[in-house]
Amino acid sequence: MQTDVSGRLEEATRLGRLADSQSDIATAVAAYQSLLEVDPEHYQAFVNLAQLHLLMGDGYATSISEKRAYFQKAMVYAEGAMFTNPSFRKSIQRGQPTWEACRVLSVHEMEAMFFWVNAVFYSYKEGQGFIGQVINFRWIQRAKQVMDHMTSINPDWGRGVLHFTWGIYFLSIPERMGGDRKKSSEYFRKAIEVGPNELIHRWGRAKYYHVKMKNPQGFRDDLEWVLSQDVRQSPGDAAWNAFFVRDARRLLDTMDSYF
Repeated sequence: MQTDVSGRLEEATRLGRLADSQSDIATAVAAYQSLLEVDPEHYQAFVNLAQLHLLMGDGYATSISEKRAYFQKAMVYAEGAMFTNPSFRKSIQRGQPTWEACRVLSVHEMEAMFFWVNAVFYSYKEGQGFIGQVINFRWIQRAKQVMDHMTSINPDWGRGVLHFTWGIYFLSIPERMGGDRKKSSEYFRKAIEVGPNELIHRWGRAKYYHVKMKNPQGFRDDLEWVLSQDVRQSPGDAAWNAFFVRDARRLLDTMDSYF
């Protein structure tokens, strides 16, 4: 059985790295789901399924309902990864919600927590309309609880992606509810300092921070930096990097619509 699991993981990982289209992602998803049929508690399979569903929702889905479905599935898979931790499982069985039960998780489950937080953010921002955002703001506060725990473990984890996520958090929420544009800017700066070669940091700063702050020059500089990189040598997930490059080009081509 172990040989079968190893072989399925190797093939699913290979397909995930090559996934630069909707059909390729679907093929990789099927491979990881096949792995879970053999090993229902395979942590990495759950984590990678969460990541692939986030990519599908952000990079390929077009309607709000379609995006919401992918993001909610990503959340479920991230929770499945957390559930492989026996202490977390006991906390859930005692009735604790995910954002409180996560306190027992360690650095080993950082990916699961990270993708859960991102699934919440994406669902909140892109998976519902304005009224839904007002009603469901409590989910952002729940995600913050998980981020606080992750930060207590290692604020520099993931080559700066946690700093990046804090940058998104302080940028996205209203200032009367704790939003802070200066803090957002500082967290994006920290992310780039910790992970200077990560495409996500400058892509995200351009797409979210510079657009919000009406800074076309910063927008252009960050996206042109992304396009100047050799994506084959860039750290991070290859499928996401392919998306960042494609989206950077799209953003630059439609720059006038943002400013």
